[in-house]
Amino acid sequence: MIKNTELLERVNQDGITCQKILVAVDYEDITPEIFDTGLRLAKNYGSEIRVFYSLQKPLIPYSNTFIYGNLSGYGGVYSPEMMEIEQQLTEEVQNQLQTWLDGFVRRSREEGIRATADYHIGEPGEAICRVAEDWGADLIVIGRHARGGISELLLGSVSNYVIHHAKCSVLVVKP
Repeated sequence: MIKNTELLERVNQDGITCQKILVAVDYEDITPEIFDTGLRLAKNYGSEIRVFYSLQKPLIPYSNTFIYGNLSGYGGVYSPEMMEIEQQLTEEVQNQLQTWLDGFVRRSREEGIRATADYHIGEPGEAICRVAEDWGADLIVIGRHARGGISELLLGSVSNYVIHHAKCSVLVVKP
């Protein structure tokens, strides 16, 4: 098995270049290793990094909640107070998420690497592939959860989707 540092040395020796590296992060324990791998590659190549996070579900799950305060026909509606609370919660979560992503950008810039970060709501595998293609990424660095077998079959695998659908090279960082 090739470790990430061995891979970096091999890639550098082969003269391969990457101008744009998309680093797909998650709120998982492996994210620091994924980011560090992307950062080391960017330093070796003088690449630009785009740190990307994809939320599969909306930030606040209240939009399907039945509010009893004001009934309007069959489905009910939000009271103005509930809508305001939901908006405040959504903004708080967005701010926390952006602060987390900005930490990756700050660290990249401290290392002299050009970096940006953003997030999208939607199917993670599809979003990662779309953003990588739209941005013109040469490489996607992504992690892999430790699940396998039936669990992976039933739940799917974002990294597996990205490997099979991305238009650029993909480096999978294992836990």
